[in-house]
Amino acid sequence: QLFHTNTLHKPALMFVSKADTVSSLTSNLRVKESWDSLGTKTYIKIFEKSPHVEHYRKYPKEYTAELYAFLNKLNLTQKEKKVGVQF
Repeated sequence: QLFHTNTLHKPALMFVSKADTVSSLTSNLRVKESWDSLGTKTYIKIFEKSPHVEHYRKYPKEYTAELYAFLNKLNLTQKEKKVGVQF
């Protein structure tokens, strides 16, 4: 329940998968809806076939691109080379 109430109220990016057997897509979408209803702007990236917490391993380019897009929305990025990421 605590996870659903997210007391930080800061923008969040969720990486989830349709193939996750630990945390279902339906459950993750409920969390997103809950956070949004509490005023937390929540972004979500849904992967097709990555196991629980292995999204980066299976989809490194997609994962990294989504992360940088999120950070750019928040004006939190510097030059990618400076932080060690190259496309």
